[in-house]
Amino acid sequence: MLISVTDAQLPNIIPNVTSNNKNISFFIPTFSKKFTIELRDDDGITDNVYNVNEFLAFVNANILLEASNQFSLYGEFQSTMSKIKWLSNFPFQIINTPNYPTTCIDLLGFKKNERNEVVYESSEVLLSSVLNPTYHITMPSCVNFTGTRFIFVKFNNISVNNLNGSGITDNAMVRIDNNAPFGYMILYRPSEVQLFIIRKQSINNLTFSLTNTLGENLDIFSNDAQITLKIEYMYKPEMRSMEEGTINY
Repeated sequence: MLISVTDAQLPNIIPNVTSNNKNISFFIPTFSKKFTIELRDDDGITDNVYNVNEFLAFVNANILLEASNQFSLYGEFQSTMSKIKWLSNFPFQIINTPNYPTTCIDLLGFKKNERNEVVYESSEVLLSSVLNPTYHITMPSCVNFTGTRFIFVKFNNISVNNLNGSGITDNAMVRIDNNAPFGYMILYRPSEVQLFIIRKQSINNLTFSLTNTLGENLDIFSNDAQITLKIEYMYKPEMRSMEEGTINY
């Protein structure tokens, strides 16, 4: 069989902050203080949509609670550069350890290498403050609160030889551009439909998941999504008898 995805309609209500990218952690050496800020609402839900100002307002308010009038640390958005700048009256670091994780890598614009891996300054230290004129850290890259750039339709019980967003072969059948504003419908209409050979004679059921470029499942909060599949059957050509047309045939 040949299987293909001919079109799809998905609601763009995908949160840009989830349980996978909700933390940022700091270390203040002067007070030997390490702490983690976890983004979540009053109900404990982490899957939400934030813009950069809402993100900073939440983080700054929680840093103030951690500071206990010992130090001052806050972040501000540099609109001319689309970057976040952290400022403090004491030296500080942004860290990533098992006990104090920092997972909002793409949101805040941490540095990555050519293999798309996060660059550390040293062991467990992502960035350290510099003094000019006060202690500060300017994030290396621009913020990205758009959420996942691409959506992958990944079949769970059908094997297709395709590459995902990390360049690894998995069952991701198509990549859908997230090109609609939040709250609108993402419409997928490929200019060229990609066909995949399924080495089966029958399919009893189909299950699929929606993932981001990191292979993490996406949440559309039980809203409707429509994906149209096309299945074509291929038959082996009938073999003609070598004696066809002869007296013996």
